[in-house]
Amino acid sequence: MKIENFESTTTGKPAKRLQRGWLSILFVASLAVVSIAAFAHEAGTQETVYEQVDLKHLHKITYHIMDSAEPKQKAAIENLIKTAKPELEALNQRALTAKQRKVELLLQDNMDIRAFERASADEIQAADELSQRIDEALVDLAKIMTPEQRARLRAHVSGHHG
Repeated sequence: MKIENFESTTTGKPAKRLQRGWLSILFVASLAVVSIAAFAHEAGTQETVYEQVDLKHLHKITYHIMDSAEPKQKAAIENLIKTAKPELEALNQRALTAKQRKVELLLQDNMDIRAFERASADEIQAADELSQRIDEALVDLAKIMTPEQRARLRAHVSGHHG
């Protein structure tokens, strides 16, 4: 039996309408499944999730090292913080502002696609620059650390992410 010729006996609707109805239901069900999967993923159900070092992590790492640092190292770390902190905070603020702008544009009644794409590109660029600057700060911090401190930090990080 071909679906094009099939008429619903209960409603009298042509097959194409029924087909569209079922496709709509299938679409809604698919969205529900994707939403549940996304929620479960964010809730941490997957075992391997990439987590980028952000300012909060950098702060914790830095002060974890300072706890066991000698006075000369503490001075070097404090100088590193003094130098990097304003730039890191400015980059972080830029990324947050771009993200907020993108969300505002997305929620407008008449969304400006080009403005949204620019805001998205700005957010990606700011986040990339922030990530690169955090990496630079981590390298600078590693240069200050002793091999023993790096080993203790490695054990500490492994205990949280292993």
